[in-house]
Amino acid sequence: MESNIAYQMDIVKYEVGSDVKVTGYRFGGQGYEYLDVPSLKGVSGMPGVDHSVLLQQIGMTVETIGYGSYSSTVVMDPSDYADTVRPSDSFFVDTGAEILTDLETNGTVLVSDYIVRSFSVVVGDTLRVRVDTWDKYYSIAGTWYLNLEIIGVVNDLPGVYGEFFIGDQTMSVVPESNLTSATNQFISIIDVAEARTHMILPPMSRHV
Repeated sequence: MESNIAYQMDIVKYEVGSDVKVTGYRFGGQGYEYLDVPSLKGVSGMPGVDHSVLLQQIGMTVETIGYGSYSSTVVMDPSDYADTVRPSDSFFVDTGAEILTDLETNGTVLVSDYIVRSFSVVVGDTLRVRVDTWDKYYSIAGTWYLNLEIIGVVNDLPGVYGEFFIGDQTMSVVPESNLTSATNQFISIIDVAEARTHMILPPMSRHV
């Protein structure tokens, strides 16, 4: 019975990623968003909260593979993700969770095992990628090109699906307010009663 419960908890941990997960969508450059992102970033300082991390899931065109493959890309603060989600080494191929520290270096990327198998790329390869931002008329407002060095391979990461994983330092050249993304906030709780008392979940908002 205990082993079955532990297995079920592992499944939940993989699907959710942390004690609390907030999901939503933001439309960069289009005048509104369904999540109050600035408030979400302040969650880590609230009573009862141990750690938190904000992840953005964007589309990115990888021009050096698959004839311009449009891929799901996760943008995160690597150290905050490690502290909040605490992924085990089993999620990483030929390395461990410590590779997240290297992801803080500008111009680096982790890729999924699917990308390695499908496009025959290896650690050490450099990918040329394109990131487009959009205005409120759904037209391209800006385009940025990045060169990313593959530093590691992941099977998956808890709580989020992606083919490429990059640090927010690498993505800092693109104005965050212009990014259209699915947004996930992971929160680890140290004191449930404190967290409930102070309403750790900020209200969703819509700005026009």
